[in-house]
Amino acid sequence: MAMAKKKLMNPSHVLIFVEGDTDEVFFKALIDYYASVSSNKLLSYDVCNLKGVVKEYATAVRLF
Repeated sequence: MAMAKKKLMNPSHVLIFVEGDTDEVFFKALIDYYASVSSNKLLSYDVCNLKGVVKEYATAVRLF
């Protein structure tokens, strides 16, 4: 069981969820900058742009 717990604590990929195009550009630039100045190897990553999902959720909550 200790082996299973250890395996879960070692991620191999990172997902970053953002809400808009500006956030997507910012986080990609931030990660690229960190990779250029860091001596540590970074995990593979994806920035997933949800494009306004928070605004739509807020509208639905307000209506119901």
